[in-house]
Amino acid sequence: EKSFIDKPNLQSEEIFDTNTIWAKNSNTEKSFVNNEKAIIYVEYYNKNFELVRVNNAYYELIGDRDIGEKRLFLLDFVDERYRDIVINSFEATVNSKGESECDYIRNTNNKRDLLINVKMKYISKVGDKNLILCEFYDATKKIRFQSER
Repeated sequence: EKSFIDKPNLQSEEIFDTNTIWAKNSNTEKSFVNNEKAIIYVEYYNKNFELVRVNNAYYELIGDRDIGEKRLFLLDFVDERYRDIVINSFEATVNSKGESECDYIRNTNNKRDLLINVKMKYISKVGDKNLILCEFYDATKKIRFQSER
């Protein structure tokens, strides 16, 4: 199955209208909300990651419905040992205006840490903030399976 960030309608800032992430009947909105993959839009600026919008699959993966009610900072949930890796991946995404990927440990409220693989795609820049689409995968099970072999 194709990744959400590989969809051809999610292109660079010259073409992408950021209002489509909020438009109730847009194709982008429909495929975002109903997607089975955990997806968020992040505003990245000055090494800060502010969650702008999350879908239901993200809630299911993370297990915290309150996260969408607040404009939380993504780094608050990244294990300190992985913060530089995450920052470097976002920087690479912004600098290339392309895509990047990394793994990190996500601290959760229920004490169940997750190994997360995140794929990032640059969407656009508004003022000093870069809009980045992120697709999250729970890699915890994959690592447990590999360690059991």
